[in-house]
Parts: sequence; structure tokens; C-alpha cells
Amino acid sequence: MATRLADTPNLGIETLAPLPFTPGERLLLGRFVERVRATFPEGSLQRITAFGSRTRFQGHEDSDLDVAVFALRALPAGSQRRLAALAEHVQEGWEDLPTLRPTLFIEDEPTNPALLRTMDREGILLRAKQTP
Repeated sequence: MATRLADTPNLGIETLAPLPFTPGERLLLGRFVERVRATFPEGSLQRITAFGSRTRFQGHEDSDLDVAVFALRALPAGSQRRLAALAEHVQEGWEDLPTLRPTLFIEDEPTNPALLRTMDREGILLRAKQTP
């Protein structure tokens, strides 16, 4: 039976793997995804994926919650800073949880292929682009 991120508010992706996130981390990620979707233009985002030590069940007390935001096209200047500000805003009141660390990836822009393969293999999809 698949574990559903849908059991967490605003995350509707299924995964067959057990989830490494606490209920508070799931809520924090859900709020972040919701804010990102509300901030960036409709249709501009491909997917949002958690990755890093926490998704591999290797996170420590001081490990961040790494989140990759994949855009289909170039976004306005300052979008990486906007993502960081969104993460900081969502984190307010949740300082006891791991710090959200979002990174923006733009389709067709140079990116470390090994990092992308690792994210594909170990990442947890939080949100996929909606298809009509």
C-alpha cells in the first residue's frame, strides 16, 4: 500500500517509499509548496521535490530540509531570493523544525547532471505540474 503525502495538507503526491518527515515537517513542506504555487505564475513550475539527507533517512538534528523547485522557463529576476524569503516566512513560528533550503532549477539551464540524477533517484516529489 502506498504512503500518501495527501495525508498531509496540500501535498497530493503518492509515494511507495516510507516518508522520512515528521508531521510538523510535512505541514511545513505543505505550507511552503502552497506559498510557492501562489507566488509564481500558473504553469511556470514543473515540480517541487524534497531531497538531501532527510529524504535518505540520514538527517541529523542540524540537517536542513532541502527543496528543489523546478521551473519550466526563466522566472523574473530575483526569483531565488523570493524562494528563500518564502521559506523564511513559512518557517516563522516553526523554528524548532529543520530549516527549509529551497533551490531554483530552470529547465534547459546548465545544472550538475549528477545532482539531478541523485534528486531523481532519492528525492520525494511534493508537487507535480498539473496537466489539463
